[in-house]
Amino acid sequence: SPLLRSRRTLRCFFLSVYFFSVHKMVKKGNAPVPNAHFHKHWNPTGSQKGHVKTFFDQATQKKQRRVRRLKRAAAQFPRPVRGPIRPVVRWPTQRDKLPT
Repeated sequence: SPLLRSRRTLRCFFLSVYFFSVHKMVKKGNAPVPNAHFHKHWNPTGSQKGHVKTFFDQATQKKQRRVRRLKRAAAQFPRPVRGPIRPVVRWPTQRDKLPT
């Protein structure tokens, strides 16, 4: 019957999935373990497209970030402060927050 055939097919499928997930593929022959050290492809030739991300503008970016940070700080300098400035207290655990 089609129902029995589909159950048998499902059973075979799940058994094969189980077998291949549990049993690892074994290395065959006397070959070294693959440990390739790949190099970056700088030139766009052939199948290697040569897209290498460079960070030559690192120092410039650092400077720009610093300038932006200083501008932002200067813009919001006299922040509206309500009352005297108090320290922010954050309790280490929930238990410490409870009243005694």
